[in-house]
Amino acid sequence: MGVFDGYTSILFREDASGRRVYAPFGTWGGVYEVPNGEARRIQRQVKIFWAAWLVLVIVLQDTLGWFYTLAAIPLVLAVYFGLAALQVRRLPRLPVSAREVPRVSRGELQTRYSRAIGAPTLAALTAASVVFVMIGVWFLVRGIGGVQIWFVVVFFGFCGVSLFLQWRRARS
Repeated sequence: MGVFDGYTSILFREDASGRRVYAPFGTWGGVYEVPNGEARRIQRQVKIFWAAWLVLVIVLQDTLGWFYTLAAIPLVLAVYFGLAALQVRRLPRLPVSAREVPRVSRGELQTRYSRAIGAPTLAALTAASVVFVMIGVWFLVRGIGGVQIWFVVVFFGFCGVSLFLQWRRARS
């Protein structure tokens, strides 16, 4: 269980007849039926893609800075949709539009996401966020830092609350 499992847990929905379907292009593309073996393959490829994107962001940020990281986003999206187009090549297209597939509630998506990541991972990320908040508060109390430290405290405070709520969902 990990963060990338959360990303892939929400890729698929069920249509009215109970088939697992995939609509990678949303309302702009088709709806495809996905057998179990293909679902695992698609999930694995998407996990690899997002892990590679994370590495790319770290490398770009470390070597070239924010401008190039932001400039890479359109390229990454193009590659992602190209990967989606390759994934659906072998899948049977259903004669329905994405709007006709029953919607999944936001709560259900959040629950799937949280359970896929797993309560232990979410607990560890929540604890890490709390530690960053405590370090930021310690810096502020000592008079060290300024806007950046406030940003750290607020950002990781929101992260901690969000992760805690996800942890509760994962345990329910």
